[in-house]
Amino acid sequence: MIKTSPPQNAVEEVKAPNFPDSVSSGDIKLIKKEGDAVAMDEVVLEIETDKTALPVMSPGNGTIVKMLVKDGESVKSQQPLFSVDVTGVAPAKAAPAPAAAAPTPAAAAPAAAKPAAAPAARPAAAPAAKPAAKPAAAKKAPAGPTAAALRIGDPTKTISGTRTEHPVPMNKMRRRIAERLKEAQSTTAMLTTFNECDMSKLMAFRKANLEAFTKKYGVKLSFMSPFLKASANALMDQPVVNGVIIGEDIIYRDYVDISVAVATPRGLVVPILRNVESMDYPRIELALNALAAKARDGNFTMTWAIRFLG
Repeated sequence: MIKTSPPQNAVEEVKAPNFPDSVSSGDIKLIKKEGDAVAMDEVVLEIETDKTALPVMSPGNGTIVKMLVKDGESVKSQQPLFSVDVTGVAPAKAAPAPAAAAPTPAAAAPAAAKPAAAPAARPAAAPAAKPAAKPAAAKKAPAGPTAAALRIGDPTKTISGTRTEHPVPMNKMRRRIAERLKEAQSTTAMLTTFNECDMSKLMAFRKANLEAFTKKYGVKLSFMSPFLKASANALMDQPVVNGVIIGEDIIYRDYVDISVAVATPRGLVVPILRNVESMDYPRIELALNALAAKARDGNFTMTWAIRFLG
């Protein structure tokens, strides 16, 4: 079938395509906006369904007159989306930036000779310059979350410990994937995976520093603090893993909270260790002991089970 172009200087309304039988609606993702110049077959928006993303293109060269839908709006098959004034004039391409001209040898020669003439222009008895005033010492930023709060960034790319959250709405396809994964987790028999790790260096480090650590901080150096710190470092390296799904949004968090399972005589409790990314081994061990003291009456055993909040 031969595709025919619409008549020139005509406003054409573009509708949503026919969806497959199993798809009833889709969400709009705008790529262009009103007033933008578009070329023929250039993508103006996408319709994201729970199965795929359908691109909707311009019917010809022209200008977008009106957007009939909003970003994130749910639309159905054959619903009007936007109108284009088909002028037949393709949008102009941006010209490349001109490269900086290299200096000519004639212009560079006086500049090279200038430093040689500088000593002759110097006065015979120049007064000695006064020493510059010593700059005031900058105050050292306090350690911990207070200092981290000054480094606010995008929690999807970095974790700075400001305890802020960044919600991002999920598109229809991603919501469907999350629903199916949760459904599979609830209805399918799944096995736990065990990974081996060489802990010989960590064991040697703990053995060499156990007595000094206990004497200085009043608590023993366990394997839990290196394990929690390694988990926090991994989340800081891959911040998107630290996100959680709440409703229809992915919440990216600018902090690392880890809950630790603690066995007590009255049962298992899971206290929260906050801002692990800003802690070192002693602070983690002291915090764990403080949380455990609140959760038990007698002696307790720390179990090797941790989970990320969410």
